[in-house]
Amino acid sequence: MPRFRFNWDNLDSSLTTSLCVHLHLPGVNPTAELKSVYGARPREDFVEDVWPVLMQVWLPAHEEALKRISTSLRERNVGDTSVSDDLQYLRSCRNTIGLRRVVLPEFITLGETAPDSMVSFAIPGEVREPQFGGRDRIGGVQPSPESAPGAISGGSDRIGGNEDEGKTFPKSPQFGSDASAVPKSVDHLRLWVQNTLRNAFDDQSIEPDDEGDLSIPYGSVIPFITINDEPLRAEIYAVLLRDIEYSEQLLKTLNLINVRLIFEKIAYIPDQKMIVLSTQLNAIGITQESLLVHLRMVAATSDYFDTQLHEQFGGRQLGEDRKQDEQVV
Repeated sequence: MPRFRFNWDNLDSSLTTSLCVHLHLPGVNPTAELKSVYGARPREDFVEDVWPVLMQVWLPAHEEALKRISTSLRERNVGDTSVSDDLQYLRSCRNTIGLRRVVLPEFITLGETAPDSMVSFAIPGEVREPQFGGRDRIGGVQPSPESAPGAISGGSDRIGGNEDEGKTFPKSPQFGSDASAVPKSVDHLRLWVQNTLRNAFDDQSIEPDDEGDLSIPYGSVIPFITINDEPLRAEIYAVLLRDIEYSEQLLKTLNLINVRLIFEKIAYIPDQKMIVLSTQLNAIGITQESLLVHLRMVAATSDYFDTQLHEQFGGRQLGEDRKQDEQVV
């Protein structure tokens, strides 16, 4: 097989964006920013810094690389070699120089591969027309799909997808990037988030609901963005299941999921018998790119795990996917 020079541009855009979020880079031009930090060709310090992202985003979509890395590390008696599942096994391995020396050549090979021969990362996945019979809010009402704030109909718009690959969303200066732009109120940040969503989805009808939250339906869930104070921040959350009973096995499963997640957290709310997945971004330093990346992550992760948890523990999903969930998280 012919070899090519490593090029950051050969990496899937969802991977480079996830790397920038993890590294707290602006994300305006992910490949250029990664190159400026790690050079034209990454070294072992790169693997040390971003190993959690590589496990969550890259390796689940590249089974051959995953198999080669896990086999090589098992042969070196690294980690818990009794674990049969390759990804679970890698999570038992410490981020040592030995691990990095095994992972780095595989990642460099990825960057030497032409984009048209690469596997597409499923973040956030296929086109899904929302299929709702009503939407339950935390302590709220049940709006119909047509009346839901920011509802996307017809399947032509959604959070990410194939035609969004490589798309650059309209950019604005980083929120709070200078003294005159430091956010001073919940209303200030909410308006900024609303304008970001309107520009990104080309939908001027996106408005806050009666509680001040903004939402974008996706698959069988609706991610919401709510603005909180002290500290001023944007919280992105989605309800995965309602009417689900407590059990020790449920909490153990949620804890295992949290181990897999990098930016989001999943929790069971006992008094409302629901499972919620959420993440937060502080208003200071927030950018349009970081907001949209985290919105995609919450949407894709929630739309994946609500089906998995429903099959195992029951409860009530808030909607149905047109087809079985396919995201790799």
